[in-house]
Amino acid sequence: MNNDISFFMLYAIHWPIRKVAIFFSIVAFLICQPFLSQASDDQIKTLIQDLRSQNSKVSEAAEDALEKMKDPMAVEFLIPIALNEEESPVLRWHVIGILGAIKHNIATQPLLDIIRSTAKTPGDLPYGLFERTIGDLSIRQKARYALANIGTSAVPYLTSALNDNTPIVRKEAAKVLAVIASGTLPSGEHVSSKEAVEVLMNAAKAKNLSIVASAYDFFILKGDKKLEPILVKALQHDGDKDMALSYLNSGNSVLKKAAISWAKANGYNITDSTSFPGGYNPYIRWGGKM
Repeated sequence: MNNDISFFMLYAIHWPIRKVAIFFSIVAFLICQPFLSQASDDQIKTLIQDLRSQNSKVSEAAEDALEKMKDPMAVEFLIPIALNEEESPVLRWHVIGILGAIKHNIATQPLLDIIRSTAKTPGDLPYGLFERTIGDLSIRQKARYALANIGTSAVPYLTSALNDNTPIVRKEAAKVLAVIASGTLPSGEHVSSKEAVEVLMNAAKAKNLSIVASAYDFFILKGDKKLEPILVKALQHDGDKDMALSYLNSGNSVLKKAAISWAKANGYNITDSTSFPGGYNPYIRWGGKM
């Protein structure tokens, strides 16, 4: 007991000294912080310089280091490179991927601007050419994946983008929201965003056929029979062959019938999953997963 009292008395006597020490520690940190930040800036600049290296081992190591660093300051250096159309498309492609790995929402609007800049090239990149073809389509797809990886914090920006003046931005924003809402991110994480789900369900309630058509993957995964009529109308209003194939192979009889009808009306031959080797179905299933 006496030992306890002695301890607290000693602590009380030394408390003023401790307060002074804490004060000077804080002052020292504030004085040194700019120099610490500058050192970090230099490190980031060196890694970005290494990204430009013709030596693939050097550039890959720099890319890996920037991704693992997850430093918001790096985003400020990387954004101008990603936006600059005069830069090497290959470099931009890798930089966009780094922005997605860092996951800072400050990159969200620039990534949407990158998508807008690709509007002159319509369509989607054919499956399997993602890493082999560097042009507007692969840049746009990489930006979409980066936005999806940013996740929930990107939702407010993506929601605003649904009303953008550029059709491709509206379409890609809806696609990204569908990925974030379904919870299967390109990074391999499985984290569903309630905010993204709410935005898309409100769009369905408002019968916004363009948004439903762009985010149809999410609605198929949702598996709600009440969504069948709006999904059918979305295919008729704003559908394409890929959407029809997804409907055909979704495991939902209503969507399958709509897909067959759409294909016939538009002169397409579409194939169901039984024609794939071993009956394998690469499409999402109604109320299920990939």
